[in-house]
Amino acid sequence: MSAPLERLLAGERLSRADWRQLLEKKDAIDRQALFRRASEARRRWFGDAIYVRGLIELTSYCKNNCLYCGIRAGNSSAGRYRLDEETVLECCRLGYGWGFRTFVLQGGEDPWFTGERVARLVEAIKRQHPD
Repeated sequence: MSAPLERLLAGERLSRADWRQLLEKKDAIDRQALFRRASEARRRWFGDAIYVRGLIELTSYCKNNCLYCGIRAGNSSAGRYRLDEETVLECCRLGYGWGFRTFVLQGGEDPWFTGERVARLVEAIKRQHPD
């Protein structure tokens, strides 16, 4: 493996020149060796366990207009919704029954979901499912 790649894998920060060298010579990288190293790192940090998370889409409203995103503010044909706390907690209850122990709350940048609202929602989920 190249010196910049070895340093990167060792956790070092790379210079702009190092990144350029990596990108310019990307076809010369031994991918199998890189995949082995990545697998070793994954095993060292996480083992061979599989982590499954329940994804809950809170809202399709978004104040931003990122052109790649289907729920961007300017997309007038996007179906809009916003889940209330009761619905989210019911999703967690069902997911918990199916074995989920981690829930990801995801959505657009909806100003309705203030920090306080999200904090209350997370507290309610943790209260109902402390593990």
